[in-house]
Amino acid sequence: MWFALFADPIQNVKLNAPVTFVKEGYAYNLTCNVTGPADYIYWMKNGQRLHEDNRTFFHKDNETVEINPVKRYDTGNYYCLAINAAGNMPSAIYMLVVIYQIENVEVKAPMMPAIEGYSYNLTCNVTGPAEYIYWMKNGEILHDENRTVFYMENKTLHLSMVERYDNGNYCCMAINAFGNKASPAYNLIVNCEYIRMYRMYATKWFNVNGASP
Repeated sequence: MWFALFADPIQNVKLNAPVTFVKEGYAYNLTCNVTGPADYIYWMKNGQRLHEDNRTFFHKDNETVEINPVKRYDTGNYYCLAINAAGNMPSAIYMLVVIYQIENVEVKAPMMPAIEGYSYNLTCNVTGPAEYIYWMKNGEILHDENRTVFYMENKTLHLSMVERYDNGNYCCMAINAFGNKASPAYNLIVNCEYIRMYRMYATKWFNVNGASP
């Protein structure tokens, strides 16, 4: 025990991984490369120590952790911690992202109708991890232009100064490493300005008279 106090310090600890993204259902390994004498290696996820279970296995004196099969909730911040009598040293944090199939995609529109001359937004709601989203109108891909703008990593389609020829079937498609999934078509109908005015005055008339005009 006395001589253990004079152990050489650990010089460097590096976590190696094959790729940043991994598909759900596959095996995945992380390796801890230590420069200097390590008595023990611990693995941590989101600040909590990892333990062996029916999907988590340690190999080569804990130098390698194997997750098999990977699940979506394995996404998180991983690092390894090397320890000897002189002290300990952690690796840099490694962010593991598990990609799984996109489950659902749908276009959401505001309760108010689209009125000619006014702005209008459509939102793409995706259940599952999407690496990219793009929009289509009548089967043709939409691009940024003077009146068409995308926000929030393409989740929101903003139509500025809506015009009558913006009528059509809109859908969004979400893509990740597993594949892609498109939403059902949303039929956008642009109303003329006089319809908006009629509805506004009709509502006021109803509020005053208590009956439909």
